[in-house]
Amino acid sequence: MHNSNDRERALPRHDMHVLIIPSWYSADSHGARGVFFREQAQALARAGCRVGVVYPDLKSLRRWREILHDPRGYTEVDEDGVTTHRYHGITWFASRLRTLHGTRWVRRGKRLYRRYVKTHGQPDIIHAHGLIHAGWLARELSRIYGLPYVVTEHSTKYETGAFSDSQLYIAKLAALSAARTFAVSESFCEVLDSKCTHGEVEWVYLPNMVHHGFFETPLGKSLEDSRAPFVFLHLSNLSPNKDREVFTRAFATAFKDDRSVQLRVGGGVYDVRGYESLIRELGIQDQTRLLGPLSRDEVIEEMRGCDAFVMSSRRETFSLVLAEAMSLGKPVIATRCVGPTSIVRPEDGVLVPVGDVDEMATAMRRLRDDMETYDAEGIRKACCERFSEGVVCSRLIAIYREITSSRDASPTDVV
Repeated sequence: MHNSNDRERALPRHDMHVLIIPSWYSADSHGARGVFFREQAQALARAGCRVGVVYPDLKSLRRWREILHDPRGYTEVDEDGVTTHRYHGITWFASRLRTLHGTRWVRRGKRLYRRYVKTHGQPDIIHAHGLIHAGWLARELSRIYGLPYVVTEHSTKYETGAFSDSQLYIAKLAALSAARTFAVSESFCEVLDSKCTHGEVEWVYLPNMVHHGFFETPLGKSLEDSRAPFVFLHLSNLSPNKDREVFTRAFATAFKDDRSVQLRVGGGVYDVRGYESLIRELGIQDQTRLLGPLSRDEVIEEMRGCDAFVMSSRRETFSLVLAEAMSLGKPVIATRCVGPTSIVRPEDGVLVPVGDVDEMATAMRRLRDDMETYDAEGIRKACCERFSEGVVCSRLIAIYREITSSRDASPTDVV
């Protein structure tokens, strides 16, 4: 196991100043919303970049509980080396007035940017996460101040057709003006090209990164866990997209009344009572443990203590949780949707058709019976070579440097 201080001392230093603009984000440093944006920003900071974040947090009235408890107005905090500027406010526009909401979001984002620059100076480059709304804001800042920007897209809404024609038009404009356009999986590049940009930009595969804490955790179960039953683990928010019925019914089909196999489910609070009813209906309540929301340390311990990870999502553009499980050497079973096809090799586990309970049950039985064929060290090594902070950050910083060094003129000073 590597010492984190040694790891940080070994990182090269850079003078690159990067501003991150996420399309969605948490209201504070503890929230899970947009956590992979925050962790990428913090990883870039650990790699030696100066990194800031600006985010207009405009909550709809449906999120009234958060409105009552979250801060109001402007806040500036340091989140593990990343200066984060937020505006906490309310959006008064209904969902059918999405363009008006986007216009107000961009206006607030411009004000946040000016506040940020007054204190921290103008960045060298902007990295927007999501064409809507962050890409729109980045395009406006680029137009006004001459800054280059790149965009990484993550949203499943392109695949589902949830964006309006006006939103797709805005997204396309933001993509056309970007210095680079990234998608978090190879198949997702094709989706974005067919649904949004139609061959007018080049989408480049750039995955999300796995937090260094996963790679610094020793492989294998603890001594306490080594004598436990075979454990399948699932972690998610249990939303309808995660299709919890598929992996749960598959587990019941494959292992009902087999007490040597258990299912542990954590990370979600979506309709817990309904899920508990399903577990009772299937008769697997004595084999299933609901864990509730977990901290990162708890996620690592659950993943370390399981034998295999299982997910049955209808759609994923990446699936960070799969990569996290693989970073701890665990074989995985996942649905053959956009994200997992770029993550899971035959050596890492099994892909099954979306929504197919019988195929997933067969995969779960086969994986349990063939566990000795999976090499935990090999799974971790391949994961590290593709998704570790060092690999992804090095690639990003090289791209930032290429873009900024090729500019003919310096950016205009902010007034």
